[in-house]
Amino acid sequence: MLFLNLRWGFSYFLATALTRCYHADGTRSHRHSIIAQAQHR
Repeated sequence: MLFLNLRWGFSYFLATALTRCYHADGTRSHRHSIIAQAQHR
């Protein structure tokens, strides 16, 4: 249970970091695709 929570937290952290990078570039389409992939998992 704890391992799954840690895995989810790590993937969430990765997703937020990626979205911040894409947001800095100003490419919203890529941002939404990353968010969609994160929610799909």
